[in-house]
Amino acid sequence: MTLATVGLVLYNLAQKNQSATVHPFQILSITYVIAAIISVTIYRAVPEMGISSVKEALLPAVGLGFTVILVELGFMFVYRSGWEIGLASTVSNVAASTVLLPVGVLFLQDKIVPVNLFGIILCLCGLFFVSR
Repeated sequence: MTLATVGLVLYNLAQKNQSATVHPFQILSITYVIAAIISVTIYRAVPEMGISSVKEALLPAVGLGFTVILVELGFMFVYRSGWEIGLASTVSNVAASTVLLPVGVLFLQDKIVPVNLFGIILCLCGLFFVSR
């Protein structure tokens, strides 16, 4: 969770500081070339992570690639339209969690206990107050 949190903080800071004069797909192209170089380097350097066939990895990778582009463009446009960094991140995460909650319960056998439900209600209340 620490890795994900640090990544999200750095991600939002990097997104917020993109130049509005550069074409979004130019930024994404450069970003993904750099990410590919880093990923291949780590993949080759750490062989104990296991090796799977390209065929096995392809479909999930295509889906992940598509969704990453949506996230990247979404935040790029949100920040270019003037949203504050803390507010944009909060709204998007609470909104995504609100959608993912029933998906997890209905399709992935996730469980909700009363304390989780209370936390969700608090998050939605917080979202209401933050967005005012």
